[in-house]
Amino acid sequence: TYQGWLDLIDDACKRMIEIHSDGDPWVDLAIGDVEADAPYLVDPLIRLDEPTILYGIGGAGKSTVGLALAMALASGVPEMWGFRLTPVPQRVGYLDFEDTETTFKRRLRALAAGAGVPVPSVWYKGGEASLPASAESLGRQIADLGITGIVVDSAGMACGADPEKSE
Repeated sequence: TYQGWLDLIDDACKRMIEIHSDGDPWVDLAIGDVEADAPYLVDPLIRLDEPTILYGIGGAGKSTVGLALAMALASGVPEMWGFRLTPVPQRVGYLDFEDTETTFKRRLRALAAGAGVPVPSVWYKGGEASLPASAESLGRQIADLGITGIVVDSAGMACGADPEKSE
């Protein structure tokens, strides 16, 4: 009967809500295999194949820290500023929506001098269109240059919309 079906559906929904509210089961951490941690590019700040986000108020130095990390990865040295680095030089890009090429050239030279390393190649591009609008073109350019990692400064401006909203 129609009412019988409604009761079954209602019972199934209640059971699913119950199961969902229970959450995942408890797990004994002493049992089973452990996946290896993802290797670090900059230990303990940047893992290989995982995004890293620097967040802070404007003027806090995020751009300089981002460039310092890009420089450290591009340099190929095993340690810098007390951080262990991947000893293989990376081809790093810096997509900038806030400043100028000249500013970043100046900063890169100062950072390299401070770290006591030769100025490494960090590929700079001024951001013009949002990431969604330029993804195909940027993807092609990044592949053509062989870039293996990229700093996007700033993610909010790269969104092309209000970063606080879903679009």
